[in-house]
Amino acid sequence: MHRFERFLNHNTDTLTNRFGATEAIGMREEMLAEYRALLPQVPDIGGRRNPLTPALGMSAWAVAVYRVVMRHGGHAQDAGDVLHGYLQTMVGRIPRQLRFQVLGHHRARVEKMARRSQQRRYPDDWVGQSVDGTGQPFDFGIDWTECGVRCRHQRPSCPVRLCGAPGIGPVRRVPLPTSRSPWRGSCGSRWRRLR
Repeated sequence: MHRFERFLNHNTDTLTNRFGATEAIGMREEMLAEYRALLPQVPDIGGRRNPLTPALGMSAWAVAVYRVVMRHGGHAQDAGDVLHGYLQTMVGRIPRQLRFQVLGHHRARVEKMARRSQQRRYPDDWVGQSVDGTGQPFDFGIDWTECGVRCRHQRPSCPVRLCGAPGIGPVRRVPLPTSRSPWRGSCGSRWRRLR
């Protein structure tokens, strides 16, 4: 709960600019109430043993933000702006030289994550395959065929996407050469070393 409160405290400008100071304060309280209601619905996908657990928790943040923004006449883009602003703030606080060590995805970690996901230990977890970038404009990647966020929170009335976090460290996300949307089947991330 405290992390979500900090998240909202770091994103007051986006809400204030779009909805005004008074309404933004009320929206913040509504978002906290929405999040409290969603918390019991977040499934166990392995806790600290699973590196994707924080993403599933953040999906509840996204749903809370989205529902409140929509109730106040906003759009999915407004909710996305709040979420994107947080990610930029969070990553921006880490010195560039340390980002790879703290947050970076590297080939071995991605491959291990993909292998682990194939075991399907938890029904609401992600399932993916690692992708070799030999001969491609990326070094490595992962294709997700089942998404923990989508499985648990995605509904037609809630099109918030968490994918698309800013690139971090010596590896950076590059777009997939596909027209498939993450919410219509599969999604993926590709990374290439910064040169």
